[in-house]
Amino acid sequence: MAVNGVTVDKQTIIDALWAQKGVVKNAAKMLGIDKGTIYDRAHIDPDIQNAIDESRARRQKEQADEDLVFVEKARQSLLNLLEKNDVTATIFVMRVRGGWLQQDNSENKITVIDATAKHRAVVDEALLELRKKIDKEINKEEAQSGPGSSGIKILSDSDPIPPNLLAEKQPEC
Repeated sequence: MAVNGVTVDKQTIIDALWAQKGVVKNAAKMLGIDKGTIYDRAHIDPDIQNAIDESRARRQKEQADEDLVFVEKARQSLLNLLEKNDVTATIFVMRVRGGWLQQDNSENKITVIDATAKHRAVVDEALLELRKKIDKEINKEEAQSGPGSSGIKILSDSDPIPPNLLAEKQPEC
């Protein structure tokens, strides 16, 4: 078949597709033709479509194999760092896989907090419960000693800013 004065036969297209691992744009550029031409030929010729599909599947398998090698190298590196008692590696493993042990002194029990996404909702719920306990303690202290007895006043948006906290006015740019 002649495209822009260039004759491109079926086997040449198939070879280019395999060489470019199923990336039609790259195969077309290699052959000096438009990628639409390859797609048009693929609709007409099942062998060309098959070359696209099989070369892409092969590329995906190669990528998966490379990913496995990468993960194994990372695992070995992490193990080496853990053997050297690397603090950062230890924290990483604890957060991702092991969880943290947290001592609750008030009830003398140990709670495992796992920071994986699967248990994130449970951790968030526990933190919310802890926040409620803290608020309850603050409210109890204020009820016993009266609000503001600590000498700290929390300003609201409507309260005027005390003069000693006002900064000098900055020049506008």
